Amino acid sequence: MVLDGRQRRRLAITFIAIWRQLRLQRAATGYTQLTDLGRIYRDEPMVRMQYEIIKALHEGRDPAAVPPGAATYVVDFWEQVATLVRLRQIDREMLFMTLGMGAVPLWTLLRPFMDRIRSDRSEPKLGEQFEWLAGVMADRARRAGYVEVDADHILPNIGAYYENLSDRLRSAEELRRPIRPRVNRRASDTARSGP
Repeated sequence: MVLDGRQRRRLAITFIAIWRQLRLQRAATGYTQLTDLGRIYRDEPMVRMQYEIIKALHEGRDPAAVPPGAATYVVDFWEQVATLVRLRQIDREMLFMTLGMGAVPLWTLLRPFMDRIRSDRSEPKLGEQFEWLAGVMADRARRAGYVEVDADHILPNIGAYYENLSDRLRSAEELRRPIRPRVNRRASDTARSGP
């Protein structure tokens, strides 16, 4: 079958339209995934896990011995995010502008823990997606002119991180408390005394 010029143009236009539609669908899916991940990152369980890690460091614990449950919870989250970025389900730039910088200080703090776990288990690839993502986001931050976020920057400021997470945790706990309706005393006094 031989296509003439008009048929080839129609076919090319159809392919371009399909490609654009698929691209829009991919962007919408990535945005939805990023929104969901952002919600998880800001929710109380993640804040609590980060708090446990920072609290341990603030109290002087060896960075390789932070609470393992909290550390693996955070690592697993960032591993999922990194996998989505590597599979191009989430755009790197969109991630950088929303959650990406969160990966850098957390990897910096958890690297000694991950190095110990990798050594103990003889599994050098544990957490490699998270490590890769933190490197990508750090490079992007450097190009954008952000301050270098490394252990020399984070550890002297661990108290500020601790206070920030303490406040975020208190706020999250407040949101869980039931709201008790305020009683209007004048209305209740009138109802008791009658007409």
